[in-house]
Amino acid sequence: MISACLYEDSGDDPFRGGSVIVGPTGDVLAGPLRTGEGLITAEIDLEDVVTARHSLDVSGHYARPDVFALSVDERPRDGVTFLR
Repeated sequence: MISACLYEDSGDDPFRGGSVIVGPTGDVLAGPLRTGEGLITAEIDLEDVVTARHSLDVSGHYARPDVFALSVDERPRDGVTFLR
């Protein structure tokens, strides 16, 4: 079971926040609750976690060394650079 607390509504803001529980596959399982205080809960099927992990295939067709390369420059640098 997953639970989340709801905090105070932020008024007329269209992005009012609130609490929502989203499952591993992106489905909204509970909420959103946007007014007052409360508690929302949801149950997830652990098989959904396995299904969701199949959606991100970091070693399959996304791994294209002919198209993408990762280079790491380890030389020290200043945190801020002023350009004129």
